[in-house]
Amino acid sequence: MLLIGINNGLPTNKGEAIPDRWALQAGITFCWLLFWILPLVREFASTKKPIRWLRTSVYDNKESVSSEMQFVLRHHLHLLSVITPLIALWMSMPIWSLSSETWGWITLGGALVYALASWRVSGFNFMSYLSYTHSLIGVMLLTYAFYLLLEGNSLLFVLVVEATVLHVVARRIPDKIIAAVAHILFGVIGLWLVPRLFYGDAQGIAVFNMQALTDLWVIGVASAIAILATRSEEKEKIIYLLLLHIAVLGWFLRELASLPNGQGYVTIAWGVYSIILLVIGLRINFSKLRTTAMATLLVVVGKLFFVDLANLETIWRVLLFLGFGGLFLVISYYFRALWKSEDKPSKS
Repeated sequence: MLLIGINNGLPTNKGEAIPDRWALQAGITFCWLLFWILPLVREFASTKKPIRWLRTSVYDNKESVSSEMQFVLRHHLHLLSVITPLIALWMSMPIWSLSSETWGWITLGGALVYALASWRVSGFNFMSYLSYTHSLIGVMLLTYAFYLLLEGNSLLFVLVVEATVLHVVARRIPDKIIAAVAHILFGVIGLWLVPRLFYGDAQGIAVFNMQALTDLWVIGVASAIAILATRSEEKEKIIYLLLLHIAVLGWFLRELASLPNGQGYVTIAWGVYSIILLVIGLRINFSKLRTTAMATLLVVVGKLFFVDLANLETIWRVLLFLGFGGLFLVISYYFRALWKSEDKPSKS
């Protein structure tokens, strides 16, 4: 009924039929509160009169209830809590001609409402499991509010802070669901970084511009999260560090390639960065880091032959080949001394 009213009952000009728009908005708000609060009230009532208001666990024990119905009975509170604010927001936006900033503040208010609901629900021991659901809804609405209120570097900066806070909370509790949300948010940020790093152009002064510093902030914070990961998060740690390594290479490429003879600067930056990783990998005996550094050095050598030879001036080609040749000789000479593969046995 509400969809019919929105699609067919309102004029195209959003400045007309204001009473009808308010009527539709009242209906949307009523349905949001009804499908969100009523199941919570029923859950609360079941503690007062469990015979009259059967809990979901009672239904679960009945053999006559199908598996599909058991799933609905177990999760209907969570499902309704999650989808009702999204549907209400999605249906309200076409009614009014409001700016994205205004909708952002409205969504931020919704996030605050669900945060307060989470705090209130957590006071009831039998409903504490719903507190996490409402907290995550608040995070979801907060993220969307940031998307509507901010843009560009500011939005990226704030989203990284939010994802970092979620990671810290997930490790302090600990909670796998919050950790999963943090990983998803960092994944979205990573997808956003791909076109910025590999398809975008440097803005302003190379390295010292807001885009470069913001991306470097993202890489640095994500690196700290990965390095401080617990042993149970070893797989996530490896994935994070590998993707961040690629992001660092892309950051150097975007910021330095636009300079005169920029490909030469990119090669130098990649080479120095790879040497640092190799030395660290040798000193701490981290095989994956050593392998990554060696692979990156091979990429640098390939770039020297297939890119730099064709694009750089003669003096640059000579200096790069002489420099990297000498550097590789030094590394090969000190390789065994740097590699702490195992503690040397003490002499008896």
